[in-house]
Amino acid sequence: MNLMEFSEDQVKKAIKNGQITISVIGLGRIGLPTAVLFAESGANVIGVDIDPKLIELLKDGKNELDEPSLDELIKKNIKNGKLKISLDLKFTIKNSQVIIICVPTSINKNHSANYSIIKKVIEDLSGIIIPNQIIIIESTISPGMVENYMIPVLERGSKLKCGKDFFIASCPERANPGNIIKTFKNTPRIIGGITQKCTNIASAIYSSVIDSEIIKTTNPKTANAVKLTENIFRDINIALMNELAILYEKLEINIFDVIKASSTKWNFIPHYPGPGVGGSCLPVNPYYLIDEAKKVGYELNLILMAREINEQMPEHIVQLIGKSLEIAKKSIKNSNICILGLSYKPDIKDIQLSPAISIINKLKHLEAKIRLFDPYFKNQNILDIKVNSSLENAVKDADCLVIVTKHKLISNINLQNIQKLTKSPLIIVDGRKTFNSENLPNKTIYQCVGCPLIIS
Repeated sequence: MNLMEFSEDQVKKAIKNGQITISVIGLGRIGLPTAVLFAESGANVIGVDIDPKLIELLKDGKNELDEPSLDELIKKNIKNGKLKISLDLKFTIKNSQVIIICVPTSINKNHSANYSIIKKVIEDLSGIIIPNQIIIIESTISPGMVENYMIPVLERGSKLKCGKDFFIASCPERANPGNIIKTFKNTPRIIGGITQKCTNIASAIYSSVIDSEIIKTTNPKTANAVKLTENIFRDINIALMNELAILYEKLEINIFDVIKASSTKWNFIPHYPGPGVGGSCLPVNPYYLIDEAKKVGYELNLILMAREINEQMPEHIVQLIGKSLEIAKKSIKNSNICILGLSYKPDIKDIQLSPAISIINKLKHLEAKIRLFDPYFKNQNILDIKVNSSLENAVKDADCLVIVTKHKLISNINLQNIQKLTKSPLIIVDGRKTFNSENLPNKTIYQCVGCPLIIS
């Protein structure tokens, strides 16, 4: 089957009728929902991963992701035969017309791009792809990597010509972790192929599974630039709010009042300060573009500065902890400090590059006695500290509570009840504006990022 001979309508019809097999490489937070939802659309899907434990878990219809309704969809599509799970990459590729790559990308300790996993996948594919296949890259990569690395490797290993014998496009993921299944269908997708026909076919493939707009770009490098640009935009604006937050603390101005009032102007887009940013995108993606800029002799000063500001926020949290304890004539050393929330964003189980990690390590260095609580990590060991099984146990006799992640459970804390368990005064360092200052109990020291200190 040569998809490049199909019209876009024919591609959609073939997927719906189960005439097209799609392989999804990498069954993590992005790849697994992608595989399941393509199976839901009618395609025959083979999901492949290198982790044998994960494969066995999925074959039993289970998974470890905190994505609502994902378990049900896995079981349904495995049972009806639309979704198959495999460790065998060669078998999977030989039996597919469409290959979607969803493996993770990251950064090294020196903040340079780490593409080791996706490079291994491309090298493996170079020896097993067959004519007329289309490869779609969902993994986040720098502009030019498809054109400058992937195509040469694939052509060299396969002896096939890209744009003639096989085809490639970028469709960078735009997922919202913790809500991927719900938002997958209504989030516009960005697609750029190596040829216009390739772009059109890739667009038709995704049109079969989503109801939203497909944005066609001129080539893969443009599509990947879109992904990086939208994440860098957020990182820079969060950095701006973080920098202003530190200033406004000193000027005794509430930054959240400022943001609320500023939002009444049509061209202001609200972003919020916090203890730092985490996850696999915001702390990582800017460095991909920074690397590319260096290659052409250009320095991305604003983007670098934004990264520095956001990476310094965990240190600012620790400084606020020290100052708050000092008011109560205590020090960080030997104080019982309870970290509430470990995930990098609310209501998901994901600690990737979470600011909580930096905060904990800094407090360890200062010899604090650290307690942890996060409803998604109960009884697990994080940085050699066992996460408490209950909020009450975590806060008992605590000298200071530190809000890092605004999980619903943490947002709904009754401070009057918590105060009965902690040491007096109740000291809270809030990285997420979790509580209304008007509802604080008496004998409380409350320091929120970007707000004046409150002593009640």
